[in-house]
This record gives sequence, C-alpha cells and structure tokens, in this order.
Amino acid sequence: MSNPQKKSSAVYAVIVVLCVITLILCILYGLLLYGFYGSTKEIIVTAGIAGAACLLAIILTVLLYKEDVRSKSKPK
Repeated sequence: MSNPQKKSSAVYAVIVVLCVITLILCILYGLLLYGFYGSTKEIIVTAGIAGAACLLAIILTVLLYKEDVRSKSKPK
C-alpha cells in the first residue's frame, strides 16, 4: 500500500509547483504587455495583484503542509 504521508506531500508539492508556474506566467505577462504598451498603471497593478495572489497561495500551502505534518506526527 502507498504511504498517505507521501500522497499528502505530493499534493502539496503539485500545488506549490502550479503556483510558481502561475507566478512566472504573471511576471512574463506583465513584462510582455509592458514591452508592447509601455508603462501603464493598469498592467503593473494587474500583474502585481496576480503575482501577490500566487505568492500568498504558496505561503498558505506551505503553512498548511507544516500544520498537516505536525498534526499527523502527534501521538494519539
């Protein structure tokens, strides 16, 4: 049988990887539009908000993983 802790770790790892990829895409999108249209506040704000949301998702996922590991390692 597979270890549930490994499955849990894999799920958290996939979430973090997807968030990092999305963060990179947000940065590239912002740079791409910045290159085409110059410095407009809307582009910077949009890419910044999307990037901040990705960073927040990464931080929350890591914190949730730590709490999950801590709760599973406690003796019952």
